[in-house]
Amino acid sequence: MRTELRWPVKRWGAFWVAISATAGVATLVTVALYRQQDPLNAQAGVRFVGSDGCLPCHKSIVEEFRATGHNKSLQKGSPQSLVFGRLGKQTAFVGLPERNYLYMLEEQGDELHFQARPTFVDTAVHTAKVEYVLGSGKRGQGFLAETGPKGDRKLLQLPISYYTVKKDWGLSPGQDAHLLSNPLKFREVRMECLRCHTTQPPRVNDEKTEGVSCESCHGPGGRHVDQWSTVREEVTRFTKADPTIVNPKRLSTERTTEICSTCHSKELKPLPGKSFAYRPGTPLDRYYQVAAGSPGEQHSEPESLAASACFRKSNGKLRCGSCHSTHGTDPGMAQYEMACMKCHQPEKCPQILSHGLKKPLAGCVSCHMPQTEPWTHASFRDHRIRRQP
Repeated sequence: MRTELRWPVKRWGAFWVAISATAGVATLVTVALYRQQDPLNAQAGVRFVGSDGCLPCHKSIVEEFRATGHNKSLQKGSPQSLVFGRLGKQTAFVGLPERNYLYMLEEQGDELHFQARPTFVDTAVHTAKVEYVLGSGKRGQGFLAETGPKGDRKLLQLPISYYTVKKDWGLSPGQDAHLLSNPLKFREVRMECLRCHTTQPPRVNDEKTEGVSCESCHGPGGRHVDQWSTVREEVTRFTKADPTIVNPKRLSTERTTEICSTCHSKELKPLPGKSFAYRPGTPLDRYYQVAAGSPGEQHSEPESLAASACFRKSNGKLRCGSCHSTHGTDPGMAQYEMACMKCHQPEKCPQILSHGLKKPLAGCVSCHMPQTEPWTHASFRDHRIRRQP
């Protein structure tokens, strides 16, 4: 069964259209719209400020978010970025026995360096500095290097990766075939491939490179920063909705889920030139070719959720944020199961009573959202929330 990426909710709401200054005091003006309009920070020319730009006013939130896998999904290539800790004097290596080749990773000061060489040769035939560490480490980490002349630099995926589940090194995913034909032919990484690992395309020698940032969900922050760095502090007490930034909680379930779908739905294909063009709160199909998804498969969580009875009966109330912490780290299984209890109250819910228990259950998620293992090094939860797994 294939499910279209659609959510049955009305596109309407209150939209704050202006902040105007009158007699030195900022006044919020609202207009009720029957259709949700584009956020102000979706307009062309609004700049990105990075999480550093959010830090002065939202310090606790930013610091909490920086510990998440989202924010660590792309990091500078340094030993401090390794999920398992520094290599120190050790060398990580993985072999390609069919071609008698070794791929190695080691520390050199505050940098990571890669080398490739035939198994029985002491001299490396290919070396590269690791520019970026790809992945938070929840399931694994890969490594990217730059190549090509200045002004036309390209990113290469190095053939060595760390797999957290196995706690071991191995060849990078999908590398086997072309490495067998040429052990020094490394896969080129196009910028569009990084759109789920970073908010903006990484730039050469950019020390502020970060993964998925605040602006991936809230949109560009330049207008918001400019607004609140110039108005008086007392106006903050009047602010319930801010037109200069997107608050996903104030969006419809459809629009909010589309934010998550940009990375968690494998069926989306960016339209030409639109890889990093999406702005939260705007229709997804402006930027992506939206195809029918395959519920139950990995990277199809939005389609899977939309296919669930829980979602259909929630009248649009069930969304990704109902269970997942948007700013914090994984809350743990107990918190996920407490989310189930918001609807399935033990004393009222026939589904709970049918289990023969009158208290909150342990195991809702493990039974009704079983893990699938499409690859040997990773597993995913089936988000269809099936009654009979």
